[in-house]
Amino acid sequence: MFSLILDLILIKRFAASLIFYNVKKKHIFFTPVFLLVLLCCAMRPVIAQCTFYPGNIGTSHVGFEYYSGGTRSVACSAFTQSFFTSAANVNNLPKLKIDFLQPDDHPGFRAWALNTTDSISIKVNDIDYPLTAASASIISVFTCAASAGNDAAIFANNYLVGTDATSSQTLAYVDVMLNTTGVNTIEFYSRSGAGWGFAGALSNCTIVPVTLVSFKATHSGRFVLLQWSTSTEINTNYFEIETSGDAIHWQGIGRAKAAGSTNIVQQYELIHTTPLEGNNYYRLKQVDADGKYVYSTVQAIRINKISFTISPNPFSGQFQIIGANIHYVTIINAEGKELTHKTSSSWGNISIDMHQYGNGIYFLRITDVDGNNSVQKLVKY
Repeated sequence: MFSLILDLILIKRFAASLIFYNVKKKHIFFTPVFLLVLLCCAMRPVIAQCTFYPGNIGTSHVGFEYYSGGTRSVACSAFTQSFFTSAANVNNLPKLKIDFLQPDDHPGFRAWALNTTDSISIKVNDIDYPLTAASASIISVFTCAASAGNDAAIFANNYLVGTDATSSQTLAYVDVMLNTTGVNTIEFYSRSGAGWGFAGALSNCTIVPVTLVSFKATHSGRFVLLQWSTSTEINTNYFEIETSGDAIHWQGIGRAKAAGSTNIVQQYELIHTTPLEGNNYYRLKQVDADGKYVYSTVQAIRINKISFTISPNPFSGQFQIIGANIHYVTIINAEGKELTHKTSSSWGNISIDMHQYGNGIYFLRITDVDGNNSVQKLVKY
């Protein structure tokens, strides 16, 4: 009975030392590590899947209303015919309105012919809607037969503002997606400038909340290190790691709070401390603020069982370890202190001489070539 109690105390002490070690190394906690990079490298288009409805085409999903005149004009081609506004006085600008026949989540609009003197404001569901990086996203910007670049349109003072995209100082069009749900109407009016156009609506937009740069699983001793990084996050709530032994039945093992909305590279990691022996499959669940989610590709890693025998055990002076793929062995006393370690070839017998140590209980920790650990109790008499 005394031996059993002692074993339990030693196991608890040994486990506690591992937990302390991992906490100290920040391996147990989710640790988003914010990696600042050059802004020009981090600025990437928002990823979204939308259906575009030109302003001059009626559909079963979207209706367009025009008030107080206005003129038709053509942007890059006949297929981008738009409603163009022009007035010397902002108050005299015609009213443009999109009616969604059913409430739409994350809709958007396409505006064109913006330059540095023009800006657009909108109302959503008849309420002023500030256009900011938090409330909307610039999906992409186009010029006629030219690339506009990342800074061709900006949000400034709660408006969408055009900037100099080409030598002509005119944008062909810019697509903007609203980060809101339940939209019935979008109404346009201008805060400055006399000329800008409305080309149509972006309906049924599906946000891909994360631009995932990488997701990988690697050995970390007996544990598995999961690491991932993102270059763009849009209203992202959290990440969850799921694991499976057969790639069919999945369970979550931990979450990490996401950065939210950012164009700066983010890095995350998690240690799985209880992987299965054999195959382990992992996938990353990316959940946005609306509860929508997408999965990453599946990563697989194998945890091999360390096969070895100790002879003799108990022993009086020395013992042998017989096994394959053993990298090194460590002897630990009852107080958790490492007494000695020995590097091994990947195959063969390893002799351990313990004559210089007193009788009692010891622990043998074996590490294989993949970094997996196994602990065995030793008794010296």
